[in-house]
Amino acid sequence: MEDYLGSLIAWLGGFLLLALIILLLPFVISVIRGHRYKWVILVLCVFGVFGLPWIAAFIWSVWPSQSSLAEPILGNPTGTGIRNIGDTLGAVDVGKSRGRVTEQLTWKGGESDRNSVSISRNWVIYGLNPLGQPIRFIFDSTKRQGETIVIGRSSIDCEFLIDDPSVSRRHAEILIEQEGVFIRDLNSSNGTRINGQRILAVPTAMPLSGTVSVGAVVLEFSGS
Repeated sequence: MEDYLGSLIAWLGGFLLLALIILLLPFVISVIRGHRYKWVILVLCVFGVFGLPWIAAFIWSVWPSQSSLAEPILGNPTGTGIRNIGDTLGAVDVGKSRGRVTEQLTWKGGESDRNSVSISRNWVIYGLNPLGQPIRFIFDSTKRQGETIVIGRSSIDCEFLIDDPSVSRRHAEILIEQEGVFIRDLNSSNGTRINGQRILAVPTAMPLSGTVSVGAVVLEFSGS
């Protein structure tokens, strides 16, 4: 009888451990990937209990762009770029550096400078990597409002790919807001600089032209 109870307890313990591992699998994946919304994914895992929230969390954790939840689940069908609940909840991960706090950034220029940044539509980032190979990235800020563009070395995680050892897998990201275009560092090893000044995780407004240093790669950019 004691042997039977011991075996039963061991079996139940193993089953519960396996269930816990599966339950937290999306969160573990998001931590390994450095996912922007990993804490929201953890909440979905805990309260999902293998239901639809858990499935949503798993899809979100492996989705390449790490965008808000509406894009992986709905595919952003409206194409409006309006911030949705996923972006709002995503502020849990990056604190006050995400969401509407970007509106409170201090502008060094006058009101005309702020307006010029806001209405800039076509942006181009270009230059050469240390091997002399050309790099060019173009985006239309009016069509991509509310979206983010991740810059880095990972072909899976990054839309703006820079294949250089000095560049982290997920190095920086561009935030396209109604108020303008911003950039922030993603805790990279070698840092991100705008016109020679190092930026941190708090979004920094991009001027109409200048240079952006991603690790050892120095690129020029302009908005028009």
